[in-house]
Amino acid sequence: MKTPLRFLRAVVVAMLAGMPWGAAWSQGGTGDRVPFPPMAGQDGYVVFPEVPDMKEHEDAAECIRRVLEREVPRARRIERAAFQDALYPWMEGTTKPRYQEDIGNLLARPLIQGRLSEIGTRYLILVFASRMESPVGIPGQCILVHCYGRGFYTVDTRLVVRVWDTRNRQAIGTSTSEGRGAGLDGAGLLPLILSLGTGVSCSEAGAAIAKALVAGTPE
Repeated sequence: MKTPLRFLRAVVVAMLAGMPWGAAWSQGGTGDRVPFPPMAGQDGYVVFPEVPDMKEHEDAAECIRRVLEREVPRARRIERAAFQDALYPWMEGTTKPRYQEDIGNLLARPLIQGRLSEIGTRYLILVFASRMESPVGIPGQCILVHCYGRGFYTVDTRLVVRVWDTRNRQAIGTSTSEGRGAGLDGAGLLPLILSLGTGVSCSEAGAAIAKALVAGTPE
């Protein structure tokens, strides 16, 4: 299956490059990262989506959680449910802090510090992710003799991962990445969405945090 898929990708890229708006399609993306300092993995970390129950945020948070669990198995991971229960109701729905300064103010409360200490959580890894798809130029009709699907579309993505040291009540590192890619709906001919490029990689952000945890966790 790999050879036909590679061929299809090559054909689509060639088609995009030959179209008037092809120059606007960029592979990859840009990013800005404040390096994560060494983190003491024995002190405990929790990965939490910026907007719980929203697919993009949940998927990115789960991706980073898996990377950390695989790369730094010795680090102490706190279950998200335990974290939410300990901080109830402050991390639920509309009561969750909306801005960075609100998180700092929340962490400054003695009650919150006590609850975080009880469950052994020092690092709060907040994950924000967004994905926007926009149709471009060619509708999903006129493919061979049939007409269905969305055709070509752009995919704009953004990922922000910020690590908070809850003990010191400050953000200690941030990874921000934005990217644009292209997509092709199979339009009924192939059951897939072909993504041609994105600058956002949750695995890379997770690897950067894992490296910091390795550096700060004793053998």
